Amino acid sequence: MKTERVKDVRPELYTVGLWRHECERVFCDKLINSKDKDVVLNYIHDISLDSFEGLQADINDKFAREKIFLFCDFLIADVRDEDRVIVQLAPREYEAVNDVEVLRKRCYQCIEEYNEEPKNTRKLDLVLFDDAVKHLLRISRIIKMPRSSALLVGVGGSGKQSLTRLAASIGKMEMKQIELVKNYGDKDLREDLKKYFEVTGRCGRPCCFMLTDSEVKKE
Repeated sequence: MKTERVKDVRPELYTVGLWRHECERVFCDKLINSKDKDVVLNYIHDISLDSFEGLQADINDKFAREKIFLFCDFLIADVRDEDRVIVQLAPREYEAVNDVEVLRKRCYQCIEEYNEEPKNTRKLDLVLFDDAVKHLLRISRIIKMPRSSALLVGVGGSGKQSLTRLAASIGKMEMKQIELVKNYGDKDLREDLKKYFEVTGRCGRPCCFMLTDSEVKKE
């Protein structure tokens, strides 16, 4: 972990912060309402106070609910030449960050990099409020795990697809999505999936497959 990303936090709190962050990702992200999430967050906070002696005051201060203490692996940008071509990939280091503005600035850079790619015909124009930034980190963390999947729930137009495309771009993944035509059916879906498996299996290229509710013709 790079300490310069975190302001005013004692080094021994990094482990506490990482433990809390991973607990939130593993448990809270699977819950569907704020009430249940608050229960788990309170459990995490109480257990951290009981388990890390001598750090209770810092835990109450640095990990207060209104503060941010997150981890991600894309804070370091790729090295590009004057033509914006990548000449050296950035190391993927899982780092702590407790300044949302630092994180937001880097996310906007990722959007610019996405929009510069000629293959990305759907340009992104996102307003990254705090929750959008946190959702991007969640999606990015999930899709980088082997055999992972996520169900994104929200009203239409809230940015679920755009954040997923951005997360896939950050992870250097190929974005795959079916194209519905008039007589598209089960057989066509299986054929499309076979193509995607060939990309990930035989070719060994990371791939993110997105299926929206509008593309589900049969429940």
